[in-house]
Amino acid sequence: PARRYYALSLREWHMLGAADGMLDRAAFEEEIRRTVTLIHEKTGLLPIFIPMQTDLDEPICRRLLADAPAGSFMLAHLTAPELCALLGRLELAVGMRLHLMIYATHMHVPALGISYDPNKGYAVTVLDREEALEHVRQTYDRAVELFASLCRTHGWDPLKDGVILSH
Repeated sequence: PARRYYALSLREWHMLGAADGMLDRAAFEEEIRRTVTLIHEKTGLLPIFIPMQTDLDEPICRRLLADAPAGSFMLAHLTAPELCALLGRLELAVGMRLHLMIYATHMHVPALGISYDPNKGYAVTVLDREEALEHVRQTYDRAVELFASLCRTHGWDPLKDGVILSH
């Protein structure tokens, strides 16, 4: 049978630590190892580790690849077109890098973001491309409405020479 894969994009992050209820680096990596094993056991999917910023992401990808199921591997130095072509053949994208989520969504691949910054207060989950695009459209429309309201309230003319405003 053919092997089935998913993209896994991880990053080192300077604020990984035990403060504020976060996992320390070793506990975080152990949790990722358990998750990779669980995904493989439940679905048969194998990870392809993709360091989006090679110099920063490759060390953690290499450490976790060492314990990943047989058949897992890492691909680095991919161009955007190469990454999109790869993602289009995968079943899932999981990661900490926003651009992986963007490319996966573009290629109609379910994407799950790993939230790692407690200050951000959100996680990314893009499983339905149309739903994600509708959310982006609604957010854009709200931004345009807010921009127009601010212009009306303050008497700003965004087309006037010397005025620089953007939504």
